[in-house]
Amino acid sequence: MHSIMLDMMSAIHDFCVNNDIKYSLGGGSLLGAVRHKGFIPWDDDMDIMMPRDDYEKFIRCFNGKNPYYECIQFVDNENVCYCDTFAKVHDVRTLCNEKRGNRFKYGINIDIFPIDGFPRGEMKTRIFLKICHIFRRLLLVNYECGHAKTFNDYLFRFLSMLFPQKYIYHLATNILITFDYKKSEYAGALTGRYGIKERYKKEIFDKYISLDFESKNFMCIKDYDAYLTQHYGDYMVIPPIEKQVTHSSNPEWV
Repeated sequence: MHSIMLDMMSAIHDFCVNNDIKYSLGGGSLLGAVRHKGFIPWDDDMDIMMPRDDYEKFIRCFNGKNPYYECIQFVDNENVCYCDTFAKVHDVRTLCNEKRGNRFKYGINIDIFPIDGFPRGEMKTRIFLKICHIFRRLLLVNYECGHAKTFNDYLFRFLSMLFPQKYIYHLATNILITFDYKKSEYAGALTGRYGIKERYKKEIFDKYISLDFESKNFMCIKDYDAYLTQHYGDYMVIPPIEKQVTHSSNPEWV
């Protein structure tokens, strides 16, 4: 799986360099580059992040350049099903079998997170993140595994049935760009898993360097120390074995 993602990331890197698109490894992939010079050994996914304009250019132009890799956002057909507020590039020759939704179906993939503007105040940020979470939940509720168990589960499923899924998708993604990246003092991945920890001074996404990653070199934000410290604390310390968990993927060749 690492080998497949490494080849895919090389194709993404070449495309971005050739088309003047800024990107950086993000999350655990950036941590892996700094701490392990490659993949975190027990990790089974890969993340990159792009400022909003670069992200939009990437998803608009990437497809059709490589027969094996496809960028997906909102798609639902017999071969691929994926709907979320961030994009993925997946290998069409594989099936990932992630346990995140009973309808999702796509290949081994790399997550592509847009970097958007954040509100200035911390309280406004927390409220805005909650709003983003609510609309993402409305979008994903009909794709999730299992049956509704709580009142909120039933409420979200009821509300999601009042509008077409594509309308909810566009509404959810438009909310993410409420604060213009170019005019914002703070920015980060609103769709990331770390909530308020995703919020940084926008300048952190201005400068990039190349770091070793396995046998390759990929782009990373220059001030990776500030990013990783805010995300993980003392990030050079290896976590105990009970915290070395994967994302429950079960990849297959198709």
